[in-house]
Amino acid sequence: GATGVTLTLLGNIDAGTNPLTLDAGNNPIDLGSGVLTTSKLTVKSTSVQGGNLSSIVGPVNLAPTGAADTVGLATASGFAYNVSSATIASIKAGANITTVTIGRTDSTAAMTVVGPADFGTKPVTLNAGSIVDSGTQTITAGSLTLNTNNGLIGSAAEPIDVASGTLSLKTAGKDAYVKSTGGIVLSGADVGAGTLSIVASGSALTFGGGAVTALNLNTSSASIDLDAANLTGVTGRITLNPD
Repeated sequence: GATGVTLTLLGNIDAGTNPLTLDAGNNPIDLGSGVLTTSKLTVKSTSVQGGNLSSIVGPVNLAPTGAADTVGLATASGFAYNVSSATIASIKAGANITTVTIGRTDSTAAMTVVGPADFGTKPVTLNAGSIVDSGTQTITAGSLTLNTNNGLIGSAAEPIDVASGTLSLKTAGKDAYVKSTGGIVLSGADVGAGTLSIVASGSALTFGGGAVTALNLNTSSASIDLDAANLTGVTGRITLNPD
C-alpha cells in the first residue's frame, strides 16, 4: 500500500475473545483513544503511538514491518519503528495484559531505549539485533527478557538500566552489560563466548538458579546471593566485586 500515510483509529474496536492484528505495512499507526478489546493484540507498522489498551485480555505484540528496521523505545520518532511513551503507559495501565513482546525474533537492527520505559509489573520481552540506550533510561517490568541476534546488549559505557522482578538475557555470543539500582534477580543468561557484566549499584544481586553461559562473568553489587547459582557454563573468569 501507500507509504507515508498514518493509519489512525478513530473509534473502538471490539474483537471480543478473538485475536486482533493491525497491519499498517510500511506506514505508522496511531491507536487513538478508542478502546481496543481483544484476547491478543499484534501491531505491525513503522511506528505505534497512543492507544487505550485497558480492555485487552492477553498478550500484546508490537513488531516492525522489516527485520532490518531500527526500533526506538519510548519515542514517537527518529527510528524506522517507534514505540511511544504514551503507548507504553497504556500497556502499563492495561490490568489484564498478560505479556508484552516488542521487536522481531529475526531482527538484525538495533533497538534504542530513548526514554524511561515503565511497563509496571508486566512481563516484557525485547527482541532486536542489538539493544542500546541513550543515557540512563530505565526499563521497568515485572520480569524482563532481553534477546539479541547479532549484537551486544548495552555497552561498558552505557549498560542497559533495568528495574524488574527477574531478568534473563540472551545474545549470539556477544557481550551483555546491565545495571540496576534496585537489585537484580538473574533468572538465566546465555551470551555464549561473550562477557556478561552485571552492576547492582548499592543493591543486591541474586542468582535465581537458571543457567549462566558466558566466557567471563563480571559482577558488582552491595551484596550477592549465590545459593542457587548455576555457573558451570562460565568457561573463563568469574569476578565478583563489592559495590
